[in-house]
Order: sequence, then C-alpha cells, then structure tokens
Amino acid sequence: MASDDPFFSPQSDDRTIIRPVPGGKRSDIQQQSPPSEVSHKAVTPYPRLGRLNPLEKAASGLLALLTRLNTSRSQSDPAGLKNKIIQEIQHFQINAQANDIDLQTVSSARYVMCTVLDEAVLNTPWGNNSGWSQQSLLSLFHKEVSGGERFFDLLKSLAQNPGKNRNLLELMYLCLALGFEGRYRLIEGGKNKLASIREWLFEILQQERGAVDQALSPHWQGVTDRRHPLTRLVPLWVFGATAAALLAIMFSFFLFQLNKNSDPVFREMSKIKPIGMEATKTEPLLPPESEIKPTLSMLLADEIELGKIKIIELTQGSTLTIQEDNLFKSGSPSINRSLIPLLYKIADSLNQLQGQILITGHSDNNPIRSTRYPSNWHLSKARANAIAFVIKQKLIDPERITVEGKSDLEPVATNDTPEGRAKNRRVEISLLK
Repeated sequence: MASDDPFFSPQSDDRTIIRPVPGGKRSDIQQQSPPSEVSHKAVTPYPRLGRLNPLEKAASGLLALLTRLNTSRSQSDPAGLKNKIIQEIQHFQINAQANDIDLQTVSSARYVMCTVLDEAVLNTPWGNNSGWSQQSLLSLFHKEVSGGERFFDLLKSLAQNPGKNRNLLELMYLCLALGFEGRYRLIEGGKNKLASIREWLFEILQQERGAVDQALSPHWQGVTDRRHPLTRLVPLWVFGATAAALLAIMFSFFLFQLNKNSDPVFREMSKIKPIGMEATKTEPLLPPESEIKPTLSMLLADEIELGKIKIIELTQGSTLTIQEDNLFKSGSPSINRSLIPLLYKIADSLNQLQGQILITGHSDNNPIRSTRYPSNWHLSKARANAIAFVIKQKLIDPERITVEGKSDLEPVATNDTPEGRAKNRRVEISLLK
C-alpha cells in the first residue's frame, strides 16, 4: 500500500489510498522553443477560457509569467522583473477578492504562486546569479523559504475536502502541469512520483467536476449538416435526373395517347367535302400557238416518258407525283439518294414557272408510335419537309414552297401488299396558278 501513495515517505505513516488510473501516467509537458529573455515591461494574461475557475482567472497574469520563465535563458534586469511580479501578485489579490474569494484561499493561492515562481526563476540559467534566493517572493510575502516542501503538504491537506477547495486544487494542478517539481526535483524517482501526484489530483478533480469533455476544441464540429440523411447519401443531381426522366416518360405516354385518339377524328374530318355549286363543264378555249406558255409537263417530258414521274395538268395548276416506289423506307423520312438528281431537275423546271408550290407528304397505313413521329401525320409532313429541303437548294425563291402532311388519308394503291404500301409512301408537288 505504501508504494501506491504519491506522498508516501518512510518517515510518515500518513498514507493516502489511490485508486489505479486507467490509461497509465501522463507524459510530461513538452517545452516550446525558449525565448532569449523575459520582458517585465508588459505581461499578457492567459486568454479567458471558459474552463478557468475564478481563482485561475485572477492569477492568469502570474501563470503567463510562469510559462515564460520556464523557457527563459537570460535576463538583463532581474530586479525590474521581480518588481513586475510583485505588482502582478498584488493585482492577483485585488482581482481575487473582487470575485468574492475568501481571504484564506487567496493567501494560500498567493503562497502557491510565490513558491512556483521562485522555483521557476532559480531553475533558469541566470537565476542563481540574480540574488533572487537572498530575497525570494515567498520570503517577502510569507516569511518562509521551504515552499517546495510545504506545497505538497498543503496539497494533501486541501485534498481532504475537494468540494470546498476545488478552485485552489485546480490552480495547484495547473502549476504542476506547467512544470513545478518542488522537493521531487532532486530525489530519485521524483518525476515518476510527480506524475502519480498529478494523476491522483486529476482524478479527484474529475470526480468533483463530473464528466469532462475530451475534445481539444469546444467548437471542433463546425457547421452541422442538417440535410435529410437520404440527400447526403444520394447526390442532388440524381433526384433531378430521376424527375426529368419521369416527366419525359409521362410526356411521351400522353403524346402517344393524344395522337392515337386524334387519328380517327382527323380521318373523319378529311371525309367532309366542302359545299359548293356544281361547276358547268365547258371545253376550254385553246390560245393561239404564239401565246402557248410552257407547262410542267412540257419541261419534264423526258422524265414522264421514262416513267419516273406522273403529272396531272388542271386548270388551277399542275400536280407532280414521283413514280419511284422506294422513294422512302417504311417509317422513315429519309430520301433515296439516287433520286436527288431528279429532284434537282424538278426544281430547275419550277424556276421557269410562276406560282406557289405545295409539297404534300403521304404515308401508308402502318401505324407509327415514336417520340420523334407520334403519328403518321407527323411522318408524312416530315417526308414533305425532306423533299422541300432538297428542292430549295436549287430553287431561286424558296419562299414559294409550302408543306403539309396527309398521313394515310389519300392512298393511291391498296395497303394490303408491300408494293401497294410502297406506292402510298409518296410526295406530291403541286404548282398552283
């Protein structure tokens, strides 16, 4: 049991029972790079951290001096430094009493700080030659010179009632953490005993304070992510892409349904004939030979003779139909490229004639359902646009052209055979007078 007591000595039967500390002993505090000299002209107190108790806050200026003395290598004016420390001790007393700390605690805390500061000075390279030991802070304020012994006696006594003496015990723990060694500096195994004392005191204070936050910084977590867990796992663009895909599917579905339901209506509307008076049939008067103007049939006579095209001449204009059965593939508006020279020849002939040009697309009765061509009407108009695009390349005035689609409403052959459906996939070019 004696070996577990951090204050045990062979001459003392007064033993403190210490419970084992999980995690082992704490390592000594590593010192920073020492400054060349401690300035006594200005002392910057410790920052007002939230964990400092009122007694530690009052002693913050002295604690700041202590850390700088521990790393000091030279001092040009020891006497001036001592005067500054004396002033800081007096300020400490005033601040502590202003915080309603009792006089006995203030006196004990002053004793502790004088002892710790004296040791810090005397352990510097310049301390022994400064004359500090002839009139130390402890002898000046308390008329004593054995602070290195009494510090630990006082610590053991105060620890008997940690609830009452917690603030002073925390200040003494802070002094031990900042390097105070006292009587354990020169004895064998002193550092290990000091580590045990610090652990013992830390455990007492921890039990008194309760659970301590182990985080190095009170605000280390930063900004809290308050998004829904699902949005943190799945990127936002995935939701956007999914919504866009659903909208596209819904649009396609309703488009197909609309065109499916509109096809019968469109077919019935095409059967309606305009109401008008029956025209009287008369033989047209032939103009004199000198006034005969060229017609589309005359300009394309060779192509008609070869069976490539068929032209119907009417009073209101001419209608040209390309006789090629494979002008378009089923379900496609793409033109058979071998027929492009024929379309150029038709465009050259149209340049020689006046009148508006109507290009009408037709399809077979095979229904088509795609996002590009929701119905045969869309497909037939796309075929008319394809023919118009080629003819416009050679036409002097492309604005003459108008296009329309008639779907499968005006077949020229049966749709029951592949050959008949090929004839129905056609485009008619009408020259309107």
